[in-house]
Amino acid sequence: MADDLPLQEALQREAPDWVARRLTPLGREVGSRRTQALGEAANRHPPELRLFDRHGRRLDEVEYHPAYHELMHLAMDHGWHAVAWQEEGSGGHQAHVAALYLLTQAEPGFCCPVTMTHAAMRRFAPRRGYMPNGRRVCWPGTTIHGACRPRARVP
Repeated sequence: MADDLPLQEALQREAPDWVARRLTPLGREVGSRRTQALGEAANRHPPELRLFDRHGRRLDEVEYHPAYHELMHLAMDHGWHAVAWQEEGSGGHQAHVAALYLLTQAEPGFCCPVTMTHAAMRRFAPRRGYMPNGRRVCWPGTTIHGACRPRARVP
């Protein structure tokens, strides 16, 4: 992030100071050899659809390489999927977009579930934490706090 002048200029112009401070560690991590290697591994081992188990029972699961899950944790454990809604009106959307910009530099495919989680949160509570019937919503802890399950099914 330190070498990305257009990003720095955009954040200075469009976002509160806290956004750049919070993004700095992410930029370092995304640019690290370790994270770049994870991205390369995730690209070499694309997701695999498993329709059936060895006994012929229907599964409909997608298996991901462990590198893909590590990249998901990089985003989810630090709340980048939820920052727009947690900090709505005070730079959260700018932080979300800038984080996705950085994360895609490691590997763009894993950003799809991050973006879908971000979008789903808005759908669950379209007006700042309220459902259409006017009742207050409490965000599910696993969604807002970034618990990332490696399997599609509930254990």
